[in-house]
Amino acid sequence: FNSAKKEVTLIAAGLNLFPEKYHYDYGGKAQVGPATSPVRLRTELRGTLPPLAPQPTISGRAGIDLAPIDSADDESTRWLEACVWPEHADRLQALRSALGVVRDEPPQILCGNALELVPQVAAFTHPGSVLVVTNTNVLPYFSNDERRDLGLLLSELGARLGPIFWQLPNTKKFDEADLDAFLSLLPKTLDGIPLRHALEVRHDTFCTPAYPALLRRHGVANIYAKHFTYPEIADVTADFVYARLQTGSDEVETAYPPAELDAWAGRMKTWAEGGTPAELPCVDPGFTPEKAPRDVFTFVIHEGKVRAPAAAMALIERVGT
Repeated sequence: FNSAKKEVTLIAAGLNLFPEKYHYDYGGKAQVGPATSPVRLRTELRGTLPPLAPQPTISGRAGIDLAPIDSADDESTRWLEACVWPEHADRLQALRSALGVVRDEPPQILCGNALELVPQVAAFTHPGSVLVVTNTNVLPYFSNDERRDLGLLLSELGARLGPIFWQLPNTKKFDEADLDAFLSLLPKTLDGIPLRHALEVRHDTFCTPAYPALLRRHGVANIYAKHFTYPEIADVTADFVYARLQTGSDEVETAYPPAELDAWAGRMKTWAEGGTPAELPCVDPGFTPEKAPRDVFTFVIHEGKVRAPAAAMALIERVGT
């Protein structure tokens, strides 16, 4: 968010609404947040600390809870403290300190179901801000109907909704008729909002010109996946590009050496400008996609995952957004 110079509107539960007011200690290697904050959060650090980005500017915040607790009410806060296991003295102290922060600056807390209230809050956010909705442990308790409603909620976010990611198992072979039937079922819109779909495949039989040609007919993006085991297919099949970099190493501070990060940033820029990186393999080299600016979604993920965020931040610095 900081690299894009965007502000954040935060929707969360009460004590999670003030992350910039807490102090974070990364195993004694780095300190983030106000040095005088009464809330001291310490994490165990294993290995080398990845680069830390500055905290985003929070331009607005709102809490949503089915049963909000008044931080100024002693009886209510004693009930909350009782939820902390008695042997966890540090957690109890952190809770009490956070309650003190909230008492000094009471946030707006809305009582009700998040599925109903999030769209209302989003409607009043600044158009240039990034809407961030966070929860600690809510989704596992959603019913099937509520999960369906979550999909509807996403549609209400309109242009803020990104591509929908689909992944086939590595045992699934290319069957043109079968895949055509599946792609035909993907909805093009949801409540009038255009939907973008992206597909990752993991079997060598997809390395045929018929595969990207089929995706183009349906307007679905082929996911370029850089993986140790699965096929690498770089054909551009939609008006956006979706890439997943999966060969990073947790032994490297930024998952990839600087030269590799430079190369990936260059490829991302090429995609964004409407081109196709010449060094990446295409299974339908005879097709030339339209030269037009594109959105590019690049994700860094690998088995250990520890260095993936550092790689993502390093790429953001290189591409400038």
